[in-house]
Amino acid sequence: MTAILAVVAGVVGFVVRSIPQYRTTFLIDASVTNQADFQEVRRSVVSAARNAGERDALALRRFGGECGNGGNTRSLVDSGMGNREKIGAAARALTAQGKPTLGSGLLAAIDDFSGRHPFRGSKGNRIIVVTGHGTDACSSDPAELGRTIKSRARAVGVDIDLRFVGYKVPDAGRTVLGKIAATTGNPTPDFPRNGTELAETLKKYTVPTSTDPSPIALPAQSVTTRPCTLEHEQRGWKKTPQPSTFQLPAQMKLPPGAAVYEVPHHPSRSGVSRFIGEAGKATCSGGPPAEVSEGHHISATVSKPFPEDGPDLQDLNDPDQMSSVRLVVEDPHASCYLFPKNKSREPGAASECGTVAAGIWLANREEIPTGDPRYKAVLSYDPGLGNHKRLPGTMEVVLAVERPGPYNPAILCIQPKNRASLCTAALTFHFMETMKDSLSKTTLESGAQQIARFVSKRS
Repeated sequence: MTAILAVVAGVVGFVVRSIPQYRTTFLIDASVTNQADFQEVRRSVVSAARNAGERDALALRRFGGECGNGGNTRSLVDSGMGNREKIGAAARALTAQGKPTLGSGLLAAIDDFSGRHPFRGSKGNRIIVVTGHGTDACSSDPAELGRTIKSRARAVGVDIDLRFVGYKVPDAGRTVLGKIAATTGNPTPDFPRNGTELAETLKKYTVPTSTDPSPIALPAQSVTTRPCTLEHEQRGWKKTPQPSTFQLPAQMKLPPGAAVYEVPHHPSRSGVSRFIGEAGKATCSGGPPAEVSEGHHISATVSKPFPEDGPDLQDLNDPDQMSSVRLVVEDPHASCYLFPKNKSREPGAASECGTVAAGIWLANREEIPTGDPRYKAVLSYDPGLGNHKRLPGTMEVVLAVERPGPYNPAILCIQPKNRASLCTAALTFHFMETMKDSLSKTTLESGAQQIARFVSKRS
């Protein structure tokens, strides 16, 4: 028995050591271009591979050729740890030929992740696209190409970060890359102007000491909050916080048309909670909470006001009118809705936890690593199936955080898909606010990227 356990332990240890932290594919545009510029691309890829982490798995794929030809993209080095020298040798040997077949290269690079071996990265998977053209000779619609890429990644079943690097690309190429990046839910492309900038750009995506997979360096914003009134008409009280000004952290950017709201806690308690919702004509309302002895059900919702004579059928079928962001400050049912191992802390709440709605949220949950065992963060979404159909063109996503204390705050965002950025901001800000006492910079940035990917897939 001891011998068997030793063998099993050895196999498990081998598997763990074989799983890379990051799996990275360099996808290189090897179509006909300026030879001096192409030399800079090869040199920068060699340097980036040489400086990658020892626990990272690297691969190299090229694209360039004729449309419809199966050879217009080819894997030069398969993914694996310890590939740095192989990548360097293959990059030095690259020759330019044919037309830029960007789409073929990206789809094939995504397909390389479809199998369970080589292992995927434990911390992330990414494709770094380096192109001197920025265009695809075989596609005239970059948005459609982006949707195809997004669909293929979803079919493969793995989250892949795409990083587009356009080296000395003309304006037309910049536009194309920008549209592909936006459609696939990835960051704005980098456009280095010389060999030094190109090398530095690739370095920030591959060197272990740099922010990974992409740095978030936005200037801090000074934000004035909008008050959200908490009211209980039956008990005759109302509580409204005074507007306050605070610095929105550098990792968070308030999108256009959004505002930060503050909602007070139960009248018997001090403190406020902040959350992001739609600005403009949106109004905020909160409550009603029960008495302290009965348990709290405090929430605040930002939504567009209906006409004074009430909503008509057109209003109820307008995705823009029916959009909202809801902050659940305290809810005894949140544990069983999104944290299945937890029993509800409220007597008589078992029936709530067994509803169809609760089952939907549980079935689509995705955990966010927090780096702190006291905290758990979970994303989920409602696909709008069966009796839970939503208006066409809308999305419904939620993020809840379990933390020390009696209740788990959650944020629910229902918006038209073309306003997905508002949901991304709302969920990211909620993640930051509820974990700010235990959130490292690295955890924040990786969590923000995971939230952005999650919301993008729903849009």
